[in-house]
Amino acid sequence: MEQWHVFISYKHTDKDGRDTKDYKLAREFYDYLRSKGLQVFLSSVELKNMGQAKYAKGIDDALESSAHLVAVGCSKEHFESGYVDYEWRSFHTEIIKKQKPNSKIFLLYKDMKDTELPYALRQYQAFDASEKDSFEELYEYIINALGQAAPTPPPPEPTRIPWKWILIGMLAAALVIAGLLLRPILPWPPEPTTTTQQEITTEEPTTTERPTTTTTSPTTTTTSWIWQFFDTTTTTKPAVTALRVEDLSVTVKFDVGTCNGLYTGYVVNGKPEGQGDFTSSFSFAMCTSYSGEWENGLPNGEGTAFYTYNAQDHKYVGNWKDGKKHGSGTSTHVSDGTVCYKGQWKDGKSVN
Repeated sequence: MEQWHVFISYKHTDKDGRDTKDYKLAREFYDYLRSKGLQVFLSSVELKNMGQAKYAKGIDDALESSAHLVAVGCSKEHFESGYVDYEWRSFHTEIIKKQKPNSKIFLLYKDMKDTELPYALRQYQAFDASEKDSFEELYEYIINALGQAAPTPPPPEPTRIPWKWILIGMLAAALVIAGLLLRPILPWPPEPTTTTQQEITTEEPTTTERPTTTTTSPTTTTTSWIWQFFDTTTTTKPAVTALRVEDLSVTVKFDVGTCNGLYTGYVVNGKPEGQGDFTSSFSFAMCTSYSGEWENGLPNGEGTAFYTYNAQDHKYVGNWKDGKKHGSGTSTHVSDGTVCYKGQWKDGKSVN
């Protein structure tokens, strides 16, 4: 697992799907720290660079392997929204439990007062990004917390293209060249034509024979298979567009019960689809939150959920099918991290 000096937490998009001021500030500070040689985790950059296909697992892994966290925001609402709240509260809990005894949380804010910060964050060092040299001052605090001299930026790794992609590219180029060379030799077929059924001749009988009528059947000329191979004109179905939403009111049916709450993530035809986060509107709900993969409005794939079972708070990390725990997964007590069950699940129940 890659080790990070700093984890930057921020709200990426607003309810209209546009980049927030928080993201722009976070990206600017990310570039600044990278120029100083620090290993910095920014989800919009590093998850892609790391090849992490599972967003929630990538966030948890980065939080676990980060020395310090910088929460970036331009409003109290953004500090308390979605993944931002989850990230800094998880890191804060690890510090309180002394599982990260040497770690620190720093705050970088703009267009707000430090008194507007969430109560739990006010104990940490905060920096106003609108002040001169705020980046440099925060960088010095991070270096002191790391207990080391400023590192030297690592040289960039050379980009390597797999051989299979080179061979595929060469084959595609050969097919294009072959098509261009054959075009002057092989006649390009005419447009498809159709002759409708019509009467050609009708003769009156000169004997007792019946009249004879000669007709032609409908015929269609089609394109030669050779030119069909090189013909790039195709008919495609319109693509289904996934939209990103913020705080969409949804009702989700889990194996522990049906919960109403707010959803942030991608939707198709008004239903959660792809990656997204659900938070119950009621703290005493059977399922308080879920982060992970969705399909047709229900948890499907890999995801993490917090829920209540037998009057105890549980955390489940694993596979889901149609809103139920299904496949490989682990359930633990939230209070002390004790493993309740680790193994296979089917239709929401453990398989003993």
